[in-house]
Amino acid sequence: MAEMPVERLIRQIEAEMDQLNQSVRQLKDQVETLTQENNRLRMQQYEAIETITLTEGPIGPTDSQARNPFPSNASSTEELKGKARLQSFYDEGIHVCHPYFGTKRDPHEACIFCQDILDSLGESS
Repeated sequence: MAEMPVERLIRQIEAEMDQLNQSVRQLKDQVETLTQENNRLRMQQYEAIETITLTEGPIGPTDSQARNPFPSNASSTEELKGKARLQSFYDEGIHVCHPYFGTKRDPHEACIFCQDILDSLGESS
């Protein structure tokens, strides 16, 4: 008869462990979601800053920029900065490719889509 309380205690502990595992899984999912959103927002912020810098420059828009807000040729240094920025995101484990843009990537695994984009940016310079 002394075994009944022990068995009940074991079942109770197992139930609590299952509940704890479920809570940990939910927290992991939330962290993953927030990390993806953070990555996406960081990339949007960098793009917005780059767009503002390219169109207005450090002081303000020039006359030619005011007439044509979309310059036809970007300088090679600006292209190199953009490629370096994408490369740094990729190195941090963030996808820069269209299908998975902004999502977390295992840093030890390569993504052929991201590599294709980075390689094509390297060819244009």
